[in-house]
Amino acid sequence: MKIRPTTPDNPQGNYHHITIYIFTHDAWAEAPILHQYLSGEDRDVWEGFRKALRGFYELTESQEEGRIGPLVEGPDTAATAAYSRQLFKGPVGQPLNGSSERASVP
Repeated sequence: MKIRPTTPDNPQGNYHHITIYIFTHDAWAEAPILHQYLSGEDRDVWEGFRKALRGFYELTESQEEGRIGPLVEGPDTAATAAYSRQLFKGPVGQPLNGSSERASVP
């Protein structure tokens, strides 16, 4: 899918917030499906979208987050760690976990 500007009218640039989704099937990456997910207008699409995710990266001006697996409701737990986990989340440009490296995956 073409990556459209996330902040098209911002004088500082077109991409101040980027979210990358990785799916089980490319049909989930179509613009109408993304619109339905973001608007929340169709609960079945919203739930299916979250379950179909296999990876996620989000970058804003101040934060970044990376995950593997589907998006789960609530915080990560030992039960959800088997199929979904947050790899990193923190301020942009600062080391995560007090080191210069990203969180490692066992």
